[in-house]
Amino acid sequence: IAAKVDGVVGYEIVDLTSGDRFAHLERDTFPTASTIKLTLVYELFKQAEEGRIRLDETLALDRSKAVGGTGVLVEMGTPVLSIRDYAVLMVTLSDNTATNVLIDRLGMDNVARRMQALGLNGTKLRRHMMDTAAARRGDENVSTPEEMVRLLQAMQGEIGRAHV
Repeated sequence: IAAKVDGVVGYEIVDLTSGDRFAHLERDTFPTASTIKLTLVYELFKQAEEGRIRLDETLALDRSKAVGGTGVLVEMGTPVLSIRDYAVLMVTLSDNTATNVLIDRLGMDNVARRMQALGLNGTKLRRHMMDTAAARRGDENVSTPEEMVRLLQAMQGEIGRAHV
């Protein structure tokens, strides 16, 4: 499949049962597009666990920060939603406005510190969604296939501990 793509494809696939893996260009850095939202999911739940944020905390949408791309919030008025609802919209609809709300509330620097603490030094949240000026400056959100797998494994480990 990757050979048929007109571009460069990197991937890492892991069987969570056996540990078997196969990969291609897994240590190369790629723009993340919406997969960077996984860093926000992880940071959100860590901050909630630490008591730094409440999932039922509400925030009114600042219309000046609404962006297009994907999602529904750009089409809505000024809803007041819980942090949990913004996260649900970010994950289920890949809502870029919800993502930006969470970036602002969680803090880009906090996400960076958390990724570094996990040893994910190539995973960088550098800009808001749909910030084309930042992207043109080279402030792209990036990671490697290997680091995305390690982030997902860290998330899986957190889920496992939560159910013990």
